[in-house]
Amino acid sequence: MKKIVITAKACAVSNKSTKSRFLELMVNIFAYWTLSQSEFYDAAQSETEKRNNYLIQPHAAQIVAIFRMLGMDVSPPKSLTGFLTKFFSSANDINLRSHLLEIKTGEGKSLILAVSAIILALVGFDVHCVCYSSYLSERDYKSFKSLFESFGVKDNITYGTFKELCDKHINKYGDLRKLVENLFTSGTSSFKEPLKKPSILLIDEVDVFFTPDFFGNTYCPFAQIRHNSITELVNFIWKENKKGEIRWRTVEESSAFKSC
Repeated sequence: MKKIVITAKACAVSNKSTKSRFLELMVNIFAYWTLSQSEFYDAAQSETEKRNNYLIQPHAAQIVAIFRMLGMDVSPPKSLTGFLTKFFSSANDINLRSHLLEIKTGEGKSLILAVSAIILALVGFDVHCVCYSSYLSERDYKSFKSLFESFGVKDNITYGTFKELCDKHINKYGDLRKLVENLFTSGTSSFKEPLKKPSILLIDEVDVFFTPDFFGNTYCPFAQIRHNSITELVNFIWKENKKGEIRWRTVEESSAFKSC
């Protein structure tokens, strides 16, 4: 099985065409996946034909779905087009288009996403698999974590919710909330330069993504600033307001405002 991993990694960085690399990578990944779950096959003592029933193998529809997702049935576009373009970049001169696949319940969607993620991670992408449900994301990630580790791409594949993806994206220069807090409390803030690596977005349950709760909705992170001077200023404004009509000049000239 180690030889399969070595072969796959060598294929990922070879000078072969993109389609050839994708095909060889998929073959090796599925071979590893089948062998890693062959304990019942090894334990079976019956004839070969019956023993083969114990081998877990990908369905032809799953393979076709991966071909479609990776655009192996079309020529690569000259420029990147389509939905969510900002998440699609080129790695090693690989160009990909956005695709929408319908995979019904029980047809092995989680395996399709996992194998596609490994292929894309091996050729140089950071892969984000997102879903509306944290439970579903955690379940799928745990199911294939050992496979990600075996091919050395665990750090390049993340599973999570849409909210977690948004958090990761806005915090790529550092914790945005902490940066805002530091800016207000100390007047300084340090940003980190993120690693510039192309990324791919794989969306699970895309029909939920297109509901008003997600698609087109705004994500509004906020930072809570706490300081004694803020408390004093709020108390001052409250007391002045209780006396009658409060004016901005009164607030601006107060010691509470100046110390804030």
